[in-house]
Amino acid sequence: MPSDHPNPPSLEVPAPAPPEDLPDPSRTTPLTWWLTIAAMAVVMALIVALVLSGGRAGPGDADAVAALAEDAAAAQEILSPVIEEMAEWLPTDGAHPSLDVVDAATVHGWRTAAHETVTGLTVREGADPVRTGLVSSASLLVVVADTYSKAALVEDEDLRMDLLHVAMDVRNEAVVGWSAAASHLDEAAVAAGLGHVHVHLPASPGLGALEPDGTAGTRVEHEYHH
Repeated sequence: MPSDHPNPPSLEVPAPAPPEDLPDPSRTTPLTWWLTIAAMAVVMALIVALVLSGGRAGPGDADAVAALAEDAAAAQEILSPVIEEMAEWLPTDGAHPSLDVVDAATVHGWRTAAHETVTGLTVREGADPVRTGLVSSASLLVVVADTYSKAALVEDEDLRMDLLHVAMDVRNEAVVGWSAAASHLDEAAVAAGLGHVHVHLPASPGLGALEPDGTAGTRVEHEYHH
């Protein structure tokens, strides 16, 4: 994963051509793995914090809840098609991803959308566990795009498959983490008298993500390639 990411461009500006000079994946793979593990640990810690809070640690008053619901709905609109497109190349049923990777322009679009989401969710002042959970999950999707980009450059098929599995697992954790934050936002909105706010991302039952009604699917164990 590159160490210096530029500020996310607006989707209204034509996206630059996909980079042709990314670092040698064979030298960056160990760093990618460690950053991936660290990012996943952060999101899981946020999920635990949200669960232990029982929904009490939220945006606060009704105005804050409404503002967060508005931001989360805008983020959902941006990310939902990205998650659906990712699922075509990073399966959600535990199957191996295809070694024939998607084109670089598509992956660049994933990364741009995830960056725009992070920016949109952090533009307001103040912070709370729910907003932080959404931001962290969107940030993981940036990691997914970066890891997938490096996998596309790897000639060794075993190593490429390993990196694709990393991208797939991080995508899964991002969706699960988002679902936990979205469920708490829904609870906060109801408590604030705003009614239900369903901003969950598309998720297959195999991911174990929380549904808008609070239920969770069974997590599918992946068959790893070595």
